[in-house]
Amino acid sequence: MDEKIIKLNQIMILMISPILVLNIASLVNNVEYKNFGMKSIDAAYLLFSLFFIIMYKWKALDFTKFKAIYSLFALYTFIYLYSYIQYQDDRSLETMLHFTLYFVIILSLLRMKWNKQGLIILASGLSIFILVVFRHWVYQDFRTGNFRSYITNPNGLGIILYCSIFFTSLAALYSKAIGKVIFATISAIGFILIIATSSRSVYLTLLAFVIFYFILKFRIEWFKKLFLPILLVNLTFPIIYILISKGPIAQIVSNLFVNIFTQTIFSGREIIWEPVIENGILKSPFLGNGYGTMPWDISEVNLTTHNVYLQVLLEVGMFGLFVFCMILFYIWRLLKDNLHTIAGQFSACYLLALLLYINFELTLFPNSPSFATIGIFQWLGVTIGINFVESRESINTQTNSSQNNNQRKVFRSTRTSKSK
Repeated sequence: MDEKIIKLNQIMILMISPILVLNIASLVNNVEYKNFGMKSIDAAYLLFSLFFIIMYKWKALDFTKFKAIYSLFALYTFIYLYSYIQYQDDRSLETMLHFTLYFVIILSLLRMKWNKQGLIILASGLSIFILVVFRHWVYQDFRTGNFRSYITNPNGLGIILYCSIFFTSLAALYSKAIGKVIFATISAIGFILIIATSSRSVYLTLLAFVIFYFILKFRIEWFKKLFLPILLVNLTFPIIYILISKGPIAQIVSNLFVNIFTQTIFSGREIIWEPVIENGILKSPFLGNGYGTMPWDISEVNLTTHNVYLQVLLEVGMFGLFVFCMILFYIWRLLKDNLHTIAGQFSACYLLALLLYINFELTLFPNSPSFATIGIFQWLGVTIGINFVESRESINTQTNSSQNNNQRKVFRSTRTSKSK
C-alpha cells in the first residue's frame, strides 16, 4: 500500500476512535451531554466523508475487490432516494441526507485497515465508558434488573455494552501480559453489566456469538456454510414468532426462556409485527410504502417495528430487502477470506449474531439520530475483521498452529489406515 495511504489510515483511526467513544453521550438522559453526543456524531459523519473523498481521489477504494459491494450500496441508496421522492410526505430532507452519509460511513469502514495499536486505543476509550457505568452500578447497590445507568433505556445500554466488550475482548486477545489481564477484566465487568440490564435481545445475541465461535473453532467447514441458513431463519422469524405466540406451545416456549434468561421471549412484539405485515407489507410487497414509513402510519400501533427486516420491507419492499441481504452476503464473503486472523473470526461471528439481533431492534439502520452511535459500532464490529492488519508474529503463530493441526490430522489418518 502507498505510504501516504497508510499514514492517512493511521491518522483516521487516531481521530475517529475518541469521537466514536464520545458518540455514546448521544444515548444519555442529560440534555447537555446528549447534545454534545449529537455534535460528535456530526463530526463522525464529516470525518468519514472526508476520508472517503480522499481515498477516492487517491484511487485507493479498490473498486476491483469491492466492486460488488459499491454497486449494491449505490443501488440501495438509489432505491431509498426513489422511495423518498415518490412517497415524500413530511419526511425531512436532512434525515435522508444523514441516511446517505451513514452509507458513506459503512463504505469507509470497509476500506479502513485497523491494527493492534488502533484497536487498543478504541478499546481503552470503551473501557473508560464501561468503568463509568460500573461505578454507577455500584452506586445503585448492584441493581439486578432493568439497569440502564445514564442511558435512556436498558436495551440501549445492553447493546452498547455488548459492542464495547466485543472490542475490549478482541484487544485482550491481541495484547500481552498486563494489557491482556486489564482488557479481559474490563470485558468481564461489561458482561456482568449486560446481565444487570435484563436485555433479552442482547442475551440471545451474546449466546449466539459464543455458539458461533465454538463452531468456528471446532468445525470451521460447518461455520463457513452458516450464513445462508441463518439469514433464511431470521427472515422468517417474525412469522414463526407470531404463530408460536398464538399456538399451543406458547407457554412451553415461554417457560423455557424464563428458566434460561429469567424472562419470557414473548415481549409483545407480535402485537407490532402482525399489523405491520398485514396492513403494510402485504399491501405493497415489492416497492414498499415509502422511506420513513412507520407502524403508526399504517395501523394503530404507536411503536417502531423493532425489526430491521420488516422495516426494510415496509419502506422499500422485497426488492430493497433483496439488495440489503446481498450486501450482507458479500461482506460475509470478505470475512471468510480473513478467517486466519483473530479479528476476522470475531467479525464473522459478530455478523452472524447480528443477523439475530436485528430481529428485535432497528439500530443497524437507525430510525433515531442518536441510535446512529450503536449502528456505527455494529458496522465497525462487522467490518473490522475484513482488513485487520496483524503483526507478522501473530500471523506466523496462527499459520504454524494451522500447519500443526493439519500434520496431526494426517498422522492420525496414517495410523488409522495402518491399523486397518
